[in-house]
Amino acid sequence: MSAEPKQGSALGGLVKHSLIYSLVPILQRALTILLVPLFTKQLNPAQWGASELLDLVIVAATQAAGMNLLAGMTRFYFDYQKEADRRSVISSAIVALAAFSWLVAGVGIYFRTEIADWLFGTGDVLLSADNLPRCIAVALATIPLAMSSEAGFRYLQTEKRSQLYTTLRTIKSLVELVLKIVMVAVLDWGVVGMVAGVLVGELVTAVLLTGGILARIGPRVSWEKLKPMLVYALPLIPVGLLQMGLHQVDRVMLRALAPAEIAMTWVGIFGLGYKVGFMVQQMGMGSFMQAWQPSLFAVADPEERRRLQVRVDGYALLFVGASSLVPILYAREVTRFLSGQDAYFEAYRVLPWIAAAYVFYGLYALSQVTLLAEKRTWPLFWLNSIALALNIGLDWLWIPRWGYVGPAAAKVATFAVLAFLCVGVANAGRGVRTDWRRTIQVLGVVVVATAAAVLYEERVTGTEFGWGVPQLLKAGVLSAMLAYLWFAVLTREERVGLGQRLVRLPVVGGLFARSKPR
Repeated sequence: MSAEPKQGSALGGLVKHSLIYSLVPILQRALTILLVPLFTKQLNPAQWGASELLDLVIVAATQAAGMNLLAGMTRFYFDYQKEADRRSVISSAIVALAAFSWLVAGVGIYFRTEIADWLFGTGDVLLSADNLPRCIAVALATIPLAMSSEAGFRYLQTEKRSQLYTTLRTIKSLVELVLKIVMVAVLDWGVVGMVAGVLVGELVTAVLLTGGILARIGPRVSWEKLKPMLVYALPLIPVGLLQMGLHQVDRVMLRALAPAEIAMTWVGIFGLGYKVGFMVQQMGMGSFMQAWQPSLFAVADPEERRRLQVRVDGYALLFVGASSLVPILYAREVTRFLSGQDAYFEAYRVLPWIAAAYVFYGLYALSQVTLLAEKRTWPLFWLNSIALALNIGLDWLWIPRWGYVGPAAAKVATFAVLAFLCVGVANAGRGVRTDWRRTIQVLGVVVVATAAAVLYEERVTGTEFGWGVPQLLKAGVLSAMLAYLWFAVLTREERVGLGQRLVRLPVVGGLFARSKPR
């Protein structure tokens, strides 16, 4: 009988911290949305494609430099009760990451010209004004600074200091965004301006936040604490590289398989659609995971942890699935509003597929937490290896046939296979069982919405649209699907409970309080 109050308390705290964490990506995405027209006006599609490939460089180098050691830091932090031991875990991880990441970045910067030739490999006149090797150097110099600042933010998460985390993340995001605007729109630095602002933001954060943490807890390294983290994180390093490939390989495949004269333009169009589709994942599941993993790892009782996980997983997937319906159904309208340029408009054909794909990826992310909690990290390696091989194979088949829509469709198939494989492996463990009824209902709604959106948009031509009958029909479909998710997926008791929790939230509760007659 005592498990329910504990679960209720844990769930309430999880919701609270998830909502606080979500403020940063919501703000980031809101500002990004507002500023996309500015950047698409300043950068041509080829330059946008180049900035997308620079993101690939940053993510790849981050994973190669051992970013997943932070997963070990978060997991093993809760294995110790003494504050001195916990501080030793944190400082050991930070120092080890800093040392190795500077080594990786230094090697990459030395070979910046060769990397630029391999990555961009184009004589596209639209990129003639950009010094691409310099762009590579700036992007790589960001890596060790980003690793250090991320370690500081992970420490705040383990301490459940979500408000301080959100405040600092918000300031950092605003500073980087202002610098991007100045460097791209005012100074006209082109592609390098998209990464130079991030470099400055990471430098300031690494010095002030992570440097401050090390000054307080002491920059000591304990091999006794570091060794189990390395063993735990060792398979996660190739897993991180594989996941980076899953998120980024389509751009490389487009660059390789598209006609040479328009390859970077295709990458830019695909990249814009991908960026907007990924928004739901980052704002929803990404924010949730920041609170969920440390909260779950902190639950000592395995049975209580499993019960909490089954309950929370269903709610999380429902939220992500419902959130994806707007970009899926309104892909044309969203893309037109964001880009403001005819050259980018075709990205609407990419958006529904990517938004749907990341619902399946959300299911994978939830089941992955089971393996991390049970310290079963090696299965993630072969799961992601299979998925990446499938993704590359489908890109090879579909890009020549369908252009930049091919890799978007491939992403749905890839993430669906990855999700169901990972759920199967997780369920074969120690007691966690997926609620298949809810899972299939949520995924079914997303698949139907995607199919309807794609079939409809293929029959509509032109880049202009008005807010009329088609948009009203989409609103009706959206309302019907949301109603189905609310009434068919949730029980009456769950609807009442979630409604009460929503009203108890400070923002929502304040609105209700102010609406009452005095």
